[in-house]
Amino acid sequence: MKTVVAGALGECVHVAGVTNFLRLAEQAGWRTLFLGPAVPIDNFHIWRQTRTGLLSYPADPGSAHAHLAASVYLQMALRPHIAHVVGYSDGDHTATAADEIESCKLTRRSIENASGAPDMLQDNRVKTRVNELFNESSVTLEAVRSLAFGEVEDPLTDPATLTQAVISALLDAPQLKNNPYGRGQIITRKSINEEPA
Repeated sequence: MKTVVAGALGECVHVAGVTNFLRLAEQAGWRTLFLGPAVPIDNFHIWRQTRTGLLSYPADPGSAHAHLAASVYLQMALRPHIAHVVGYSDGDHTATAADEIESCKLTRRSIENASGAPDMLQDNRVKTRVNELFNESSVTLEAVRSLAFGEVEDPLTDPATLTQAVISALLDAPQLKNNPYGRGQIITRKSINEEPA
């Protein structure tokens, strides 16, 4: 799997466009690494970090434990240097010290369980899905580029272009529902499979 490394080099501290680009790259199936602002170009070492998405945690403690363990196990396929632990309880409440300790124990055990596991990235279904995501995101990125007004050096880092992409729902997310700028109309796979209330 290819990795996109980005940051603001030298004296530059402007990172908003870079971080937006990295989010898009992640959604396209790329590994990404953000180096930060004003990164000296003469010496740095790349460290890969993974983490479970905060908004993905269920509120039920038992389900949240299982979700943390499974997500960390899958993250190990990316061979991270750092496993960023997000407390299992965050779907319900802010993690306490006891929640964090328990989450770290679950994470450690998941990492141990993944040690020596087959390389999931070599599975043809995974490769096929990565290619699908890459191709679909390429279409989306080209559509975002088409929204640029006038002579824009890079539409993917241009605030006006990215704003138009959100307002038009070209870039949308369920969490944008009731947001004055985003539509929040997109339905994710999880939303489709949820039981009706």
